[in-house]
Amino acid sequence: MLEWVSAVLAFQLQNALWLLLLPVPYLWRMCLKQGALASHWQRYFPAYQPRQDVLRLPFLARLLAQGGQKVARVQPVKSPILLEKIIRLCVWTLCVIAAAGPYRIEPPVIQNVAVREVLLALDVSGSMDIRDMVVADDSGTVQSRMDAVIELSDQFIAGRQDDHIGLAVFGSSAFPLAPFSQDYRALQQKLNDLYPGIAGDQTAIGDVIGVAIRLFETSEMEDKVLILLTDGNDTASELPPEVALELAIEHGITIHTIAIGTIATDDQALQEEVVDLALLDRLSDKTGGQRFMGENREELQQIFSAIDELMPHELATYSWSQHAPLYMMPLGLAMLMLGLLVVVAFVVAFVKGVVKGQLNRKRGASLSDVVNDGVML
Repeated sequence: MLEWVSAVLAFQLQNALWLLLLPVPYLWRMCLKQGALASHWQRYFPAYQPRQDVLRLPFLARLLAQGGQKVARVQPVKSPILLEKIIRLCVWTLCVIAAAGPYRIEPPVIQNVAVREVLLALDVSGSMDIRDMVVADDSGTVQSRMDAVIELSDQFIAGRQDDHIGLAVFGSSAFPLAPFSQDYRALQQKLNDLYPGIAGDQTAIGDVIGVAIRLFETSEMEDKVLILLTDGNDTASELPPEVALELAIEHGITIHTIAIGTIATDDQALQEEVVDLALLDRLSDKTGGQRFMGENREELQQIFSAIDELMPHELATYSWSQHAPLYMMPLGLAMLMLGLLVVVAFVVAFVKGVVKGQLNRKRGASLSDVVNDGVML
């Protein structure tokens, strides 16, 4: 029962006011029955009288009286038969319904859309080949920084099925590696193609932030996150990191920084193989992000888990229903019934013609008999 009610409610009219025209034929017929309007209407639009050939005989009544027949009265034009009336009423009703614009509301289409774009900016300088990432198991396996970053980034992407994720790499120069998309398999393939030194042996932190800004410029999403992972300090940027930071703030980009490897101390000159924590702190603090430090693989894995918790999985849900027009159904049915009306009118006219012809032949025979009798008399 509920399904039937839902199916009925799914049909609506675009212009329901057209239904006010449904009683127009009845009102028009009622108006024609009124004296003044009917007389004016008959004056300009007289009733249809079928034409027929007649022979006027002033003495016809006497001839028919001698034969014992009566004078046939002219029969008024009869109104249409009941079937024609029903068909005309149905045609009018269907045309008015078609003009009202019926349509059916299709079941809603629901789509979940990502609301966040995440860019992974990975350091691929030569120092990423250093093997100091100890695997937390009894095997004592030691990975290179590059291998650990690729493996954990791969796992991170696999767990972010709701976001648009992009990739960028930097060494002596910075390059976009993959645009924002949800093709996670392609992103993982891009990660597996990386190796230390692919973009040079130096580190360009400022330039990779500039690349991120260019990638985020066309984004319409409010949540823009840059995850910057490096094991060195800025030694090759053409865009100073402080300038890049101001631009990132203007574009509303949140920067989470991850430092791995050797930490620079106060008595140690900043070289490429040490991390500039002060710069990473400024980048994260001023953009609303966080700075993380990982000295081994286990800590790096915990960092990716913490970032995943900082970015809850969010989706924007959009739903819409398509309107399927249905006016062609009553209009087509009206055309079919109109054709049926023509067929019915033709059949009725044909039958009347046959019957009338037979009556005329009988009357002609009777009249000839009467005339012959009169002549014989």
